[in-house]
Amino acid sequence: MLLKKRKPPRVLPFFFALLFLQSMELFASPRIGKVNGTLQNGYSLTVTGSGFGANGPQIVIFDDFESGVAGNEIRTGSGSAPVGQWDRLGGGDNSCHPIYGSGYSVSGRQAMQVDNTKKTNTGTDSNCAAIIKNLNATDIFIAYWLYMPTTSSFPCYSHGDCNWKPVWFVGQDTRYADEIIPRGLGPVADNNSPLSDWGVTCNGCASPKENNFSWSMQKGKWYRIWSWIHGTALPDKTGRKLLWISSVDDNMPVTKKLDVTQAVFDPALGSQFLSLNFGGWGRWCNIATNPDCTESAARFDDIYLAKGPNAMARVEIGDAAVYSMCKRLTVAAVSYWSESLITATVFQGSFVNLNNAYLYVFDADGNVNPTGFSLGNPQPKIPLPPVLH
Repeated sequence: MLLKKRKPPRVLPFFFALLFLQSMELFASPRIGKVNGTLQNGYSLTVTGSGFGANGPQIVIFDDFESGVAGNEIRTGSGSAPVGQWDRLGGGDNSCHPIYGSGYSVSGRQAMQVDNTKKTNTGTDSNCAAIIKNLNATDIFIAYWLYMPTTSSFPCYSHGDCNWKPVWFVGQDTRYADEIIPRGLGPVADNNSPLSDWGVTCNGCASPKENNFSWSMQKGKWYRIWSWIHGTALPDKTGRKLLWISSVDDNMPVTKKLDVTQAVFDPALGSQFLSLNFGGWGRWCNIATNPDCTESAARFDDIYLAKGPNAMARVEIGDAAVYSMCKRLTVAAVSYWSESLITATVFQGSFVNLNNAYLYVFDADGNVNPTGFSLGNPQPKIPLPPVLH
């Protein structure tokens, strides 16, 4: 009797194919070989490695709000921020300007403070923003820290009528080419309750205009919010909206709250963001209709804004060896970027020191080194991919 020859199992070819795909994915991500420089606020770092991408971000502004005097209005014009500048303040009837507030901050001793107990227009508007003009961008990346003191009310005309737009990108005005990052609504049961109805929304934009997500913002806790918008105009529906939140105070590691693919702009209403209203807009917190509205003084700190096709490329420093586990994060301001070399200015954020922190490089597509580069401990030698000539 003839025995059938058994075909050899294909486990090994499959294994090597899987290994090849994993290695290709690894080499596609930025890889850090060395970091040189002084790990202190305002000093420069040089990062060498591979896979960073040919071009870095076009940074519009970074402000830690330490350059002004507590109680004074936010400065405008040249030199008003460590990187970039604010162009003007206020909104509506221009009666409310944000100030340098002391008492609560992420970095240093100050943060930007607004006052949503002030009515700035007809109806129930309270606009107390710092504004950047001539943005002229379709793609933006923004990161900032947000805090509501326990002594403050959320911007609510009454406990059932809350509306808060901490960051508002706009076109010709708020009816055109806008994006709110993010928008918080009520109701709020009482002055001790969190604000829990959130979404990335817009007025003059492509549908769907509301992309909601789950989050309960607690008073007395700092939250870091960051978002990337890749803006395409109808009929191109390949645009994208991403948003993440983390918090040391609320024991919240990096959490992706939103990831949607859709057109961002309706050409009839504009195809670019023209301005940023930071501090955005709030419902007038009126003590006559909301007895808790003796104060509505949100704080904003460490804002970073970049624009252009490489807006998502960046250098960040976190408190965990894997980015998704970080709760404390700060961004560095890039001054030079190439495929294998980055120079950036350090901003410590809420880190007391950076010796136990980890550095991350994101390329323009959002790829990041899989493991953070330790800034304090000796690094294992990881071979870099070969240079092809």
